[in-house]
Parts: sequence; structure tokens; C-alpha cells
Amino acid sequence: KFNMQPFNKKTLEVLSISGGAYFLMYLLFNEPQGLLQMFGATTLFAAAYVSLVYWLNISPDVKPIVKSVLLKFNKRNP
Repeated sequence: KFNMQPFNKKTLEVLSISGGAYFLMYLLFNEPQGLLQMFGATTLFAAAYVSLVYWLNISPDVKPIVKSVLLKFNKRNP
């Protein structure tokens, strides 16, 4: 009625990025070896996901958030 759809092409892109990042972490960290591997897989997954979403410019809200976080880190480490 209001011509508002919750899903579009960008939703499919985000799902494919998250699925690809999950599959990559599954291949890299197939055998559970402990806490260090869990943190490594989580960190690499987050880095891959955020960098692809940032690079592909899926959401216009992501770039200002990343820039503000980077500015806060740069202020702490002169």
C-alpha cells in the first residue's frame, strides 16, 4: 500500500558477503583448537565482512561510522 519493501538487491549482497565470509572462516579454521583460534576466526570474519561492506558501499551509513571510529583511534595514538 505504501510501496515500502524491506528487501532489495543490497540485502542479497549483504547475505552473500556474510555467507562467503562464513565459508572462508570454515575452510581456514575447520578444526577447533581452542580459545585463540576462536578469537582469530571471529576477528578475521569481522574484518572481512566490514571491509567488503565498506568497499562495496552497500550502506551510506557505514562510511561515516568507520571514519569516526578511525578518528577516535587516531586521537588516542598520536
